[in-house]
Amino acid sequence: TDKRSETVILDVVRKNFVDHLILGEEGGLIGDTSSDYLWCIDPL
Repeated sequence: TDKRSETVILDVVRKNFVDHLILGEEGGLIGDTSSDYLWCIDPL
């Protein structure tokens, strides 16, 4: 499902890029809102 896929992707990104902001289709914004980097995650 989308939620499960997004969770797996989030875990990898958060582990490797702890200071980045992530926008997930299912989970919304997560992370450092002052970051210069934004990941947009929309699993198929």
